[in-house]
Amino acid sequence: MTNEEALYRLAKDSYDSDALESFYANNRTVIDAAIRKWFGRNSVVPQATRYVLGRVVARTTAFAATPQTPQPIAAGLADEEARDLYNKIEKKIAGWGH
Repeated sequence: MTNEEALYRLAKDSYDSDALESFYANNRTVIDAAIRKWFGRNSVVPQATRYVLGRVVARTTAFAATPQTPQPIAAGLADEEARDLYNKIEKKIAGWGH
């Protein structure tokens, strides 16, 4: 399924597992690159990937009807969401010592 088809289906049902799998498969390179940029290659990567993918899908459904190419949108949103998750984790870790 194309990115456009996956986004259309996800806009209608964000729990559409086939569309979610297809969207991730189509954008895996850019999503995984954003995760590696912020988290490297460690044990939190699978959880971070699920979180970031969910947040990206929640945000990209607004673009389902636009003529923009989804991959650059996915790349930018994945980077933003990975950075935000990284910062949240850093704040929690920093707060543990207080």
